[in-house]
This record gives sequence, C-alpha cells and structure tokens, in this order.
Amino acid sequence: MESLIQHYESPDDLQIWIFEANDSVSIVSDAISKLPELNGKPQISVSMWRHPDWTEEISNNVSNRFPSITLWRLGLPFTFTECDQILYLDADTLIYDDISKLFDLVDPNVPVAGVHDTFHYLNAAAGLNVENNENYVNSGVLVFNVQKYNECWSIDEFLKTVAEDDLGGFPDQDLVNKQFKNQIQQLPMAYNLQQNNAFLDGITNPPVKEHDRELLVEADKNVKIKHYLFPGKPNLSLISADHDKYREDWWATARLVQTLYGA
Repeated sequence: MESLIQHYESPDDLQIWIFEANDSVSIVSDAISKLPELNGKPQISVSMWRHPDWTEEISNNVSNRFPSITLWRLGLPFTFTECDQILYLDADTLIYDDISKLFDLVDPNVPVAGVHDTFHYLNAAAGLNVENNENYVNSGVLVFNVQKYNECWSIDEFLKTVAEDDLGGFPDQDLVNKQFKNQIQQLPMAYNLQQNNAFLDGITNPPVKEHDRELLVEADKNVKIKHYLFPGKPNLSLISADHDKYREDWWATARLVQTLYGA
C-alpha cells in the first residue's frame, strides 16, 4: 500500500479499502490509516472494510490455499455500487506508477479488465476449465467497471455459482474468466508482471510465442505493478537465491515505511 500511495499523483480523491477475514481493528489498522498523511497525500483515505453478510455464504470452493476471502474480490462491484471503477490488488504487489493512469486505460464498456496470466506458460493446466485459455487473465490485479459489471451479473448469481459449481484449482480466477469470457479487456503486461523473465530461458509448456516474449521483456523494462507469485514472495524469508531488483525494491519500500513511522 505504501508503494501505491507513494506513486499516486492525481489530485482526484482515492479511497483505499483493506479487507481481511477477521475484520480486525488494531493498532496496525490505525497505523495504516495514517500512511496517506505521512506521505503528504491528503487526497487519499484508507479504511478497513467491514465485510457484508454475503461473505458468510461462501463455503464451497474453499481450501487452505484459497480460503473464502479469495472469492470476495468478485463481489466488490456488487457492494461498492457508488463507485464508477474499482481496482482490486492482491497484497503481494508492489506499485511502480500512478494507478490513476490505469483507470484511464480501461474501456467503460467492459465489465472487467485484467492482465494475461503468465502461469499459462509455466503449467499448461492453468485455466484448464476455460475454453481457449490464451486470454486467461490473472486475478491479482483487476479493474471493475461497476455499472457494467452489475449489468452482466448479480450477487445472487455469483453466490449460486460458488455454492453449486466446481470452480477448479484457482476458484476466483477460473470463475472470472469463465463468467466474462470474451468480455475481459486485456491490459498491458506491465500492469501485472507476475514472473521474472528468467523463465523465458527455459522450456515452457506451451512454448512462449515470440510476440508474447517481446511483450514480457518490454513489461519487465517498464513495470507498473509487480506481482510476487509463490514461492518468490520477498516477505517469506530474508534469505533467498532470488535476489533480483524486485525483491530489493520490496525491502526498500518496507524500510521506508519503518522510517515514516519513526522506527
């Protein structure tokens, strides 16, 4: 969140909601709400999201790896209907640019926009339940056009699908791709860079197309949002063989937060 606030330059108001399964209110949540002020960004406000009753209805398609909170992101447009657009970000992301630019990239006539899932190159099973998974997007960074989303889907339909269907190995991701097949706008890969490009030097299944290879290399040079996929999450260990620039940037941002709070 610090990286998002740090790079936000638009004068427009920005509301950040943080949600977690336990609705905890603590010293940590109080401290988080002060981050905009500490960064000199009065146009930004931060709140802890009190999740609504519908979240309690999600009990199917959950696991230790993907608890029910994983599916909540797909219900956000049904809850925050006062918004025009919503940007959902996984917690394991680092922001390198003003996210207000991302909102401007999204066509107002699509319900959702996302970035192609590069796991498709590493494991052919990704998106197995979605026909023609070449357009399969990663759900860690999604932009919702709230009105259009609600025109295409309803909270009751969403909950019914979750309760009755087998959503596959990546429940939220498979569901958004199936529900909005051929309606998802593909965003530049720089807005959800999921893999360090070292994997391009190996053998992948399916092989990386030359056009996609060029896009991935360009995204790495001009990254806007870095998404740290497991197992390369920088907060999991101080010692890792994966000491790349993105890991270093994550820890530099963490140290900056400590400085802001006088630690």
